[in-house]
Parts: sequence; structure tokens; C-alpha cells
Amino acid sequence: MTRFMNSSFLRILVSELREDWRGLLAMTLISGASDTLLIVVVNRSSKDAVAGELSIAHLIMFLSMLAIHALTRYRMLVRSGIAMKNIVYGFRTRICERLTRVELEDFEKMGKPDIQLILGRDIGLLSAPSVHFFSIPATIVTTVLSLLYLGFISPLTFLVVISLNVGYGIYFLDNRLRVAETMTSASEAEGRLFSKITQLSLGFKELKMHRERRRALVMRTLFPLSGEVREVQNTINTQLSGIFATSDVFYYLAVGVTLFILPSMQVLLGTAASSTITVMIFLFGNVNEILFAFSILLQYDGAIDRLKALEQKLDCPIPDENSPENIRLKMETSFEVLQLSGCAFSYHDSLGKRVFTVGPIDLTIPRGEVLFIVGGNGSGKSTFLRMLCGLYLPSEGVLSLNGVPIGTSNVDTFRQYFSTIFNDFHLFDQFYGLETVTEDQVRALQRRFMLDEKTLFHDHHFSTLDLSTGQRKRLALLTAMLEDRPILILDEVSADQDPEFRRFYYEELLAELKSQGRTVLVVSHDDRYFHVADRVLYMDYGRLDSTPGLEAGTVVAGA
Repeated sequence: MTRFMNSSFLRILVSELREDWRGLLAMTLISGASDTLLIVVVNRSSKDAVAGELSIAHLIMFLSMLAIHALTRYRMLVRSGIAMKNIVYGFRTRICERLTRVELEDFEKMGKPDIQLILGRDIGLLSAPSVHFFSIPATIVTTVLSLLYLGFISPLTFLVVISLNVGYGIYFLDNRLRVAETMTSASEAEGRLFSKITQLSLGFKELKMHRERRRALVMRTLFPLSGEVREVQNTINTQLSGIFATSDVFYYLAVGVTLFILPSMQVLLGTAASSTITVMIFLFGNVNEILFAFSILLQYDGAIDRLKALEQKLDCPIPDENSPENIRLKMETSFEVLQLSGCAFSYHDSLGKRVFTVGPIDLTIPRGEVLFIVGGNGSGKSTFLRMLCGLYLPSEGVLSLNGVPIGTSNVDTFRQYFSTIFNDFHLFDQFYGLETVTEDQVRALQRRFMLDEKTLFHDHHFSTLDLSTGQRKRLALLTAMLEDRPILILDEVSADQDPEFRRFYYEELLAELKSQGRTVLVVSHDDRYFHVADRVLYMDYGRLDSTPGLEAGTVVAGA
């Protein structure tokens, strides 16, 4: 009983049904009563059947109870099913909305595979048809009323059944916590396995090229983890099987006492014995249904608990749109200057120890400047750009636009000044948020970017995104152009491009963007094109340093 009272799923279900619970309770009681009356009618009619007679009254009562049973059960299942789908809808919408509000730094700490596993597995579990589970309230009512009917037929049999139920209840309560704990272990093991399977998918090409790496991941990691999941799931199966098998023993013992012991004591004879056996067989089926529902409830509780935990992880304050800082930034009608004053951002390990820092950086970027960022892998370029556009808020210093300091209350407004193509960019399957863009505009840019024969654009969708890396970058650049924002961040867009497009990109497109008054920050290693930049900044070990000898118009570092 405690398990059911503390059930996460039942609490949220009751909350969802708060407006309908009285009607559902009434239907549950009527459905349970009609089921019990069906048993009574069957027992009474069995005497007529033995005598070869037909009782019209019993037939009418039988059909009436059957109709009531069907109608009430249908209404209960429909309303309960709607409540279940509302619960799923609520979790989906809340989690997706919170995902859009969580900061990138926090999102990266959570782990994308874990989020995908919870949303896929647990939402999928709750979305599955649950008609059987929602029949249980009426089944419980029927079971209670049937026990009372059994007491009316044979008080002694009633006492035997109740005694055996108490014994089984003690066994059941002793095992339920172990089942719940094992299910938690199974969930944790499945999470570790899913993470490795994700690596198998994302690193497919690399694994095909490296036999030993493939064997290490599959044979020495995936297989043992899969075996661990199998073992813990087998444990769950064994525990639940023990619960179900033990219930069979207790109820067959009750039937055995009714068939062999009570008649020999001259306590239960003739028709009463037959009626008692009929009721007990019916009870046996109902109890098994209730036990099966318990195993489903354990799974539902686990899913609800994990979804709630994910919601809590994603919970963050909603920025105040009317804060003075945000209102001040919204009043800026155009971008004029972007400034970093002593800005720094640090990465920390799981123990909180600082492992890498970008900055402190002092930098002023005026409107209409083309700025190149140069540096080796791991130098901090991507982190610097994420801090520059507000994806990472500086842990030190002040980031400002037109003199307005940027903080948590106005960073989302600040980000709307930027179009970004990072090295790990994602291409969406349609132009979300660009519904006013026309097909003519898109096709014109497709021709300029030499994509018109690679993918077709219709109804705000591209016919395919299965393109080469360079072509995907051009498609991302096309999207950035259509966004028409004052600041562009282009991280290694020229990489993987053919010489013709690379020349167009540096010598024509960047000049065109500059003439439009846009500010462009370009990560590039193409030193032959450094002359098109207004400044070239070199990044090394998280700091901006001057680099003598670079062939650029002006070399400025940290200023």
C-alpha cells in the first residue's frame, strides 16, 4: 500500500485527473459492481443450466450487467488514456522549452546521450498503449466485492482466502523494494550502454578504418556492458517471476482447501462448493492482473522520476524581458561597437579544478570590420568566439555592445545580433524562423554558392542535406546570409572548399559583407588571403598575441 501511496506516477495521474476524479470513481465503482453481479448471475444461472431451463430474468440481468460493464470500462479507459497522453505532452513540452533556455555550458555538462536516452526510452514507455493498466481500478473494486460475495457464500472459505492473502502480502511487500532497486540499476546500466552505442554510430567511419579500435569498443566495451544489462534484466525477470509464481501457489492452495478440506469437514457441499470455486477462479485472474499492473507501475515510476530529475536539471530562471539591462539593449537601433574588457572563460574538471582558461582578453570590434582569428588546434579560438557571441558568459570581465554590459538578463537579446557558423555547426531541414524568405532569394544565393544543382529548395525545405562537407558549409553560409544580422562568425568556412569558391569567399563575399556595414569574424589559416582582413589576431594557449611577419593589413593583439 505504501508503494502505491508514494507512487510518482499515481500522484501525477491524480493531479491530471483532478477535474474528473469523481466521475471516474463513480464509473470505477459501477464497473466493479457490474462485474461482481455478472459472477452472481452466472452462479445463479448455472442451476438453471443443470436443470435444462432458461431464466429470462437472469438473461436480462446478464445482458444488462454486460452492457454496463462495457460502457463504464470504455469511458474509464478513454479518459485515463487522455490523461496519460496529457502527461506525456506536458513532459515533452516542458523539457523542450527548458532545453531552449538552458545555457550551453550547462547543456554540455549534462551529456547529450543521457538526454536523448531519457526522452526516447522513458517518454516512449509512457506513450505506449496502457489500456490494461487503467483497467486495474475497476479490477480492484471487483476483487473486493467478489471477496464479500465469497464471504456470503462461505464465511469459512472467505477466512481461508483472507489468511492466505495476508501471507502473500507479507511476501510481496518484502520483495517489492528489491525489484524497484534492481530496476534502478537496470536504468543506469542501460544509460552506460546507450552512451557507447552512440559512439558506435557517431564514430562509424573511424571504426571502419581502425580494426583494433573497433574490437576494443565492440568486443571489450559494448559486449560486456550489454551482458551487464542482460544480467540485471534477468534479475528483474527472476524477481517478478518469483512474485507471480508465489501468487499462483497461494491461490491454488485456497482452491485446494475449498475442494478437499472443507467438503471433508462437511462445511462446504454441493452447489455452494461449485459457486465458491467459480468465484475463486475469477479472483485468481483478477489478482494476477493486479500483480502485473504492479510491475508496470514500477516502470512508470522509474520513468517519471527520471523525467522529473531531467526537468530539475534543465530548470533555470526565465530572463526578465523587462529588466533595465534588457530594455536598454533593446533600445539600441543598430550595432556600432562590440567590446571585451578583461573577459575570460575557464573550463573545470569534475572536481572543480580549472583545466583551461581563455583570456583575459581586451578587444574592441567596430562595425564594418573584417577580423581574422588565427591559431592552432586547441588554442582557444572556438571558446573565444562562443564567449564573444554570448554562448558562454565570461566568468571574468565585462562584455558589452554599444556600451551596454551583457549579463544573464539580456544575453538572449545580445545573441540576436549574430549569425554563426561554428566548426561543429548543424544544418536544419528547413528555414525555421525565416518564413518570410522567398524561393527566389534562396535560389539566387544557391547559384552564387554553386549549390543550385546539388539540392533543390521548395516549401521552405531543401530536397537533401546529403552533401559534401564543403557544400554543407556553403548551405550554412547561405542561411547566415538570409538571417541578415550585423555580426557574422565564420569558423573555418573556407576549409574543404575548392579553389574557385575559396577565392570568391575571400575576395568577393567578405568585401560585399563589409560594404553592407556588417562585421565579420573569420577563423582562417589561408595566409594568402590575410590581406583582405582589417586585422589579424593570433590566439595561442587561450591568449591573443601579436604575430610578427603575418602578411596582413594590420596586426593587432589584445587591443
